Amino acid sequence: MSYSAFAILGIVVHFIINSEIFLKKTDEKFPFQREYRKLLWIEIAFFLSDAFWGFANYLHISLGIYISSVFVLYIIGLSVVVWVNLAAAYVSQKSPVVRFIKILSSIIYFIQITALIINFFSPILFHIDEDGNYIQGPLRNTFILLYACVFLLAIIHTLYKSHQTSECQRRRYLSIAFSGVCMIFATVAKVLFPHGPFLAIGFMLASCVIHSFVVENKNAEYLMELKEALGREAIQEQELDITRNLAFKDSLTGLKNKLAYIDAENRINYLIGQSKMNSFAIAVFDLNNLKKINDSLGHEKGDDYIQKSAALIAEIFHHSPVFRIGGDEFVAILENQDFTNREKLAGDFNDVVNENLSNDEYVVSIGLSEYNPVKDMRFEEVFFRADKAMYKRKQELKQKALKLASNNKK
Repeated sequence: MSYSAFAILGIVVHFIINSEIFLKKTDEKFPFQREYRKLLWIEIAFFLSDAFWGFANYLHISLGIYISSVFVLYIIGLSVVVWVNLAAAYVSQKSPVVRFIKILSSIIYFIQITALIINFFSPILFHIDEDGNYIQGPLRNTFILLYACVFLLAIIHTLYKSHQTSECQRRRYLSIAFSGVCMIFATVAKVLFPHGPFLAIGFMLASCVIHSFVVENKNAEYLMELKEALGREAIQEQELDITRNLAFKDSLTGLKNKLAYIDAENRINYLIGQSKMNSFAIAVFDLNNLKKINDSLGHEKGDDYIQKSAALIAEIFHHSPVFRIGGDEFVAILENQDFTNREKLAGDFNDVVNENLSNDEYVVSIGLSEYNPVKDMRFEEVFFRADKAMYKRKQELKQKALKLASNNKK
């Protein structure tokens, strides 16, 4: 009865550790899992046949012993063929050696089927005596040892190939090799001790090894692949950010350009449309006398004028994105801290400009307007008010410039 107990234990263990496999809850895009499921069902069939053999042998039921012995030998051969296919699928091997091992296992299997048919007429594999005892035939151990040789060939080839693979793939190879080692010890032990439950033990060990290193290790591979994918995505995102920054950067001033401004405008319009925009202000800037400087002093001096003006804007409104949207036009979008301090910042900016005007340095006009969530439906409405205020300031500065020029002549 202890013989059958190992087979029954094997069934219980298989259903406990492989419940997801049996219920087909695993990812079917891994072909080795389909092969693994086939192997599991074949092993379940073996355990049932082996358990029945144990009961029949204990009770000396000759017909039961004979039928279960036929099924056990048949399933052993089938399991070897499926194990070889599983190993080939798991390690993704399609080499001539693998094809040879697969063909060899199939040939031995079909010869064994033929031998089982012949055994009905001539007991070359086994027979049951008059007392109901199981008696081995001359070829029974031969087939078991031939299957052990198939396992050995597969193990040697797998270990050889494992040294030519990555660390992740090497774990696959070693797990298959170790499961094959379990089966070799089981088959050899079965030859030496024919009435021991060594094949059931070997099937249990091999299945546990494959489950631990194949099914469970798949999750580790998923995590590794996910980590690599996230790493590639981070690099791509970084490259995209670099490209985006270059595309959104004004080459002369280092500030954001018109393309970046359009992107920011679209973002704010979207938030306004979703009623998610609380507060912001727009400061519009225009450089006074840039055309005059370009015409009289040259574009090199004009570029220097633009750069100094841009530096002033960026210095005062350093918490806000500043955009160069034209040759002499700039826009700052004020949010958060700069929005709260908008009047003071505009005042500080005008103080610097007034001093520059007195010293005959670069002069920049500013117009400021804030978003009114009740009236404003678009970003452009705030911009137009700021632009209008900027032109008013521009005229004031021109009048001041004329007055200063008049006073200097006197």
